[in-house]
Amino acid sequence: MSCCNLCRNNINPNPVIRTIVGPRGPMGPAGVFSPAYGGIYGEQLADLVIPALNTVRLNLSSQMPVSNITYSSNTMTIMQTGKYEISFFVSAAASAVAFNGFITARRNGVSLPGMLYNHTFTTDLQTISLSTIASLTVGDVLDLAIGSSAGGTVTFGTLISANLKAVKLSQ
Repeated sequence: MSCCNLCRNNINPNPVIRTIVGPRGPMGPAGVFSPAYGGIYGEQLADLVIPALNTVRLNLSSQMPVSNITYSSNTMTIMQTGKYEISFFVSAAASAVAFNGFITARRNGVSLPGMLYNHTFTTDLQTISLSTIASLTVGDVLDLAIGSSAGGTVTFGTLISANLKAVKLSQ
């Protein structure tokens, strides 16, 4: 026998009191997310001569705080497999004569997908930045480079001239 017309008609005036809890689902997989992040940058970089048909790694010798990434000579080495956001910026101009070239973030010497920017370097200082998400594995080496088929000389902006960062997003 119902206590009132509301209950008899399944109308609940106070849903908190009459909440029905279903069975508990299965336990999810165990796991702990381990962060990984790091970055390298160059301050007041010297002019960089790019020979024709060459790519030159940027001198990014200053280091950002780091976890599970190691630094070497202008590179970062990934110490945990996962999906990472990789980003860079470069503030640069042609030192005297405009030329066509490109800026790229590379994994093991090969441009990462979406991280090759074709650019006409003029004598006006410009800042270029790109980012992408990519799967990286233990031992992958990241660097930042500028190249040109014709060659040219790049002058960099003052203060922070360029940087390259990687931040792990998931396993």
